[in-house]
Amino acid sequence: MSTPTISLTYEQVMQSIREAHQTTQQTIQDFVKDTNKAIQEISEQHKETEKSFKELSKQMGKLGNRFGEVTEHMVFPAVVACFNELGYHFHKEFEGNFKVINRQNQLIAEIDAYLENTTTIAVVEIKAKPDEEDVKNHIDRIEKLKQNRQEFNEPPKIIIGAIAGAVFPEKIKTVAVNAGFYVLVQSGDTMKFDVPKNFKPREF
Repeated sequence: MSTPTISLTYEQVMQSIREAHQTTQQTIQDFVKDTNKAIQEISEQHKETEKSFKELSKQMGKLGNRFGEVTEHMVFPAVVACFNELGYHFHKEFEGNFKVINRQNQLIAEIDAYLENTTTIAVVEIKAKPDEEDVKNHIDRIEKLKQNRQEFNEPPKIIIGAIAGAVFPEKIKTVAVNAGFYVLVQSGDTMKFDVPKNFKPREF
């Protein structure tokens, strides 16, 4: 039995090619459309996620500021007591947001705890968990205070620094001590100095 022969005309062949081409084009168009739709949806989701992240960061920042304020209020009396035990007996005590203003009435530094007597000024930075950047910033803060006092012809006084922390990593404690700062750490419900024996603070 012979196999039947299928005979197609040139027009039929071309028509089949055109139909196949149209089908391929439609498939590509549908793919591109679906892809663009998916990209648009991902982009919108990304924007929502980014918006949510920014809002979360903002709220965390506010919470961090409030926590910092609470920490300062709790730590300040203990800081004063610790320095009194060393014999400083400061008669001027400023807690939180002590502003250093230059001659152009510009804010150049803020101090968490500012203590002063007739010969010495103690500048204390209070952090929940100090890091290395806090130590660097504290040096800069004290240098600005010193320069500011010179600009206003204030009587020369020794300026010393301290960093107090509720949680104080050993590495950062070493960095602070090497910078010449007193280190105050949480001890029960109060604070205590944690510096090497015969420690001498840097005098600015």
